[in-house]
This record gives sequence, structure tokens and C-alpha cells, in this order.
Amino acid sequence: MIIKEIKTFHCPAGWRRYHFVRIEMEDGNVGWSEYDDGFDAVGVTTAINRLSRGIIGQDAMNHEGIYAKLAAMSRQSLYGVLCRAIGAIENAILDAKAKHLGIPCYELLGGRVREKIRVYWSHCGTWRISRPNDYGSAVRNLDDVRALGREVRDSGFTALKTNIFRQTERGMEGYSPGFNRNQILVAFRREQYSKDWQSIFRHLEKVLVRRLTCFWISITTQGLKGFLIFCEP
Repeated sequence: MIIKEIKTFHCPAGWRRYHFVRIEMEDGNVGWSEYDDGFDAVGVTTAINRLSRGIIGQDAMNHEGIYAKLAAMSRQSLYGVLCRAIGAIENAILDAKAKHLGIPCYELLGGRVREKIRVYWSHCGTWRISRPNDYGSAVRNLDDVRALGREVRDSGFTALKTNIFRQTERGMEGYSPGFNRNQILVAFRREQYSKDWQSIFRHLEKVLVRRLTCFWISITTQGLKGFLIFCEP
């Protein structure tokens, strides 16, 4: 299974792009992987294209040897975007090898850890507030926030994560003090805190850099038991 070609693809997705590696073998087998080249990871695509030159013609069945070669090529600066680039290439090789062997990719990594995993709604409200033109249901006021809470519940999610945001004269706006990366997990199981909201505030006072005031609480009868949005006092 000799590596014939390695390409990167970039798919527009509104305000950002999704990035993929495609590795084709001489026998026609193809492996794919996904990577990120946005935010603070700019340069991964360039690194992938440069590193790929050194492994064309290599046998993808020896993926560990290919990893060692890529690491050796990057030895003088084996960190940052180079690690991400190597990982993207290796993941695509593993995908191709698993297809060649007719097995799930996780079998190459020692077997699966679990059969299912609980998921949550990520960035709930964040992108609908900051980029309303890219999402179907904009969040402009508290009624929209409440509607979004119901949407999360009705979609079957039992937890969500959001950034801090607040209502201003200009409408809803994100609030990101400090390093502009402040996030809190505002997900609570049905059994948790249902009778004692003060325990929530005591917990949040320990984890937040500055004290915030809860201005909206919605109690639902199923799925999410409670869900909080915070703003400045």
C-alpha cells in the first residue's frame, strides 16, 4: 500500500473553514483525516504540504515508521503546528490502513474504549449571538435565549455549554474579560441542584474570576433541569 499522493482540502463553513487531508495509495485506496488551521494554529496546512514530500512512495502499512520519519524531519522544532501536521498525516494513513484491512480504525489503536458517549450542545447561543448571519435562528433578546433553551431540550440534549453573554442597548453581546477565553459549563443533571440553587452560586463563585449575577433561570420538566446565563452585576 504505497503512498501516491497527499492533498489538503478546505471547505467553507460560514465564518470559518474545515480542513482535511486526503492520502491516496497506488492501489486506489484513500484515507482521510480532519485538522484545524484556524485560531492559533495557522500554518498547519503549509507544514502538511512540506512534510508530505518526504513520505511519497512509502508503504502506509508501516505507519509507525512513517511517523518516526516525519518526527525526524521535524526534529529541530518538533512542537506547535508541526505536531498537528504530523498527526493529521498519520490519522489519514491509519484511516487508509484500516480500510485496506477491512477493520474499524480503533482496532489499530488497541480497541474501542466505549460504545457510546454522552454529548452536549457546545457554544450554545454564542455563535447565534456573534454571527447571526451564519446561523438560522439569531439570539437577540431574552425570549430568543429561552427559545434556544427549549430547542436544546427538545433536541434530546441533557447538557449544554455556553460562553458568558449579556443584554445591552445594542442587543445580546458576548462577554469575554481577561484572555477572551472565559467559558463556564452551565450543564446540570436532572438530579443536581434542583432544590438548592444557592449551591450553584457557591460553586460558581469559586471558579469564576469575578462575581457575576444570574439574570435568567429557566427550569424545565425534562432533559435539562436548570440552565443559567450570567452577566455583570
